[in-house]
Amino acid sequence: SRQELIVDDFKITPFTFATCTHESYAVLIEAYGSKVFYTSSFKIDQTSLFDKTDIAGICVYGCANENTANQIDLMISDSSNVEKEGYSKSELEIINNFRNIFNSNPSRVIVNTYSSNTIRLQNLFNLAESCDRKVALLNREAREVFEALKQTGILKYNPANLISIKEIDNYPDSQILVISTAPEGEAIRELVKIAYDRSLEIQLKEGDVVINSADLPPGTVRQMAQISDQFFLKKVKIVGGRESGVHVENHAMTEEMKFMFNIVRPKYFLPAFGETRHLVRHARLALETNFDPGSMYILENGDQIQIANKELIVKSHINTDEILFNDQQDFHVDTKIVKERESLAKEGVVTVTFSMNKKNKVVSGPVFSAKACTFSNNKEWRAFCLMNSTDIINAIEKHGEDNPNSNIDAYQDLVRDHLNHIIKTQIGKKPAVIVMANQV
Repeated sequence: SRQELIVDDFKITPFTFATCTHESYAVLIEAYGSKVFYTSSFKIDQTSLFDKTDIAGICVYGCANENTANQIDLMISDSSNVEKEGYSKSELEIINNFRNIFNSNPSRVIVNTYSSNTIRLQNLFNLAESCDRKVALLNREAREVFEALKQTGILKYNPANLISIKEIDNYPDSQILVISTAPEGEAIRELVKIAYDRSLEIQLKEGDVVINSADLPPGTVRQMAQISDQFFLKKVKIVGGRESGVHVENHAMTEEMKFMFNIVRPKYFLPAFGETRHLVRHARLALETNFDPGSMYILENGDQIQIANKELIVKSHINTDEILFNDQQDFHVDTKIVKERESLAKEGVVTVTFSMNKKNKVVSGPVFSAKACTFSNNKEWRAFCLMNSTDIINAIEKHGEDNPNSNIDAYQDLVRDHLNHIIKTQIGKKPAVIVMANQV
C-alpha cells in the first residue's frame, strides 16, 4: 500500500482494501495537476483475516487536504450495492455456519460461489482440512481461479487435501467437499447443470447438500425456485438465501459508502458500477455527507470528462454499443449476429435458391422456402412467390448485363436486399433472409 508507481506522466498510488478478493486496491491517479481517486469494486471488511484497509493512508491523501490545493479532484466509486442499508458483513461471520454444515452432514457437500471471492475460497480450503474433507473443483472456472491463486502464491492449502472431481467416488461421502464457481452475473449457472443432470462431471444423489453461497442474479427468483424443486425431487438438501448464513455481500453498503466520502472528501464525485437507479441513489447518499449537489455527475456510457484547472466538465460523447461474448465457444458476438438472431426468433427465416450459367442467366429457380414464419402457410405467401419470381430473375439478369464481372456474392446480396424490401412492403414482415446462389 502507498508504493507509488510512475507510468509516463501518471503517478499511481495504491491503497489496500479488505474486500472479498485478495490483494484488492483503490488507486489515486495523479497527472497534469489533477487527482482522481478510484475505489474499484470495494467493501470494508473490519475483521478480515488477510489484507487490512489502509484507512490512514487514504485520509493522508484525502480528507486531510480538503479545501486545499492538494484536495482530490474526483472520486469514482462503486454503486452496485447502494440499495442495501448499513454495513456489509465480514467473511469471518459465515465460517462457523459452514463448519456446522460440514460437521453435521455425513454426506457430500457442494458449494457454489463467486469466482472473484478468493477470500471465501481460501476459507473453504481451510475448513475442508479442519473438517477432514477432501476438496474437488467442479467446473472450469473453479479450476482456473485455483491455478491463478496457486501460481501467484496467494492460496495456502495442503496439496494432499485436493483431489480430482473424478476421484470423489473413491472416498466416503462425509469426506467430500465440491466447489464450483461462476461470475457474479451467472451465479446459478452450475446449479442449473447439476439440478437437471446436465453436468458431465458430477451426478447428484440422495442426501447431498448443495450450498448456494451467492446472491441470485436479477430476474432469476423463479428459476431458482424451479432449481430448488429439482433438488427436492432428488432428495438433495439446498442451503441458500439471505437468512441462511452462508453468504455475505461482496460490495460496500450505504454506511461504507458514506465512510468513503468522509475519508476521501473529493471536489467532484462520479458514481459508477450499477444501473441508473443505483447511480442516482449513490449521488443522493453523498448529499447526506454534506457533499455539494452541483459537484456530482451521472454519466452515460460513452460520456467523456475533462479535468483542467481543478474544474470538471463533460466534454463530449463517444458512440458505444454492447459487446457480447459467447463464453462456451470463445468468440465475440457482433451486433449484426444479434440482430439476425432477433429477426429469426420473431419473424422466422426465408430462404431462396437459384442457379445461373456463365452468361449470368438464371437457369433454375428462384425457389422460396419459409420456416417459422407466421405467413408461410397462407395464400398470401404463395401469391407472393408467384408474383415476385419474375421480378427477381429480371433483377439478377439486369445486374449481370450492367456488371458482367460481378462475383456470386454480389448476386446474393442483390437478391437479399430486394427480398427484404418486397417482403416488408408487401407482407409487412421482416424475417431473416438467406440467399443461396449456384453457378453452373
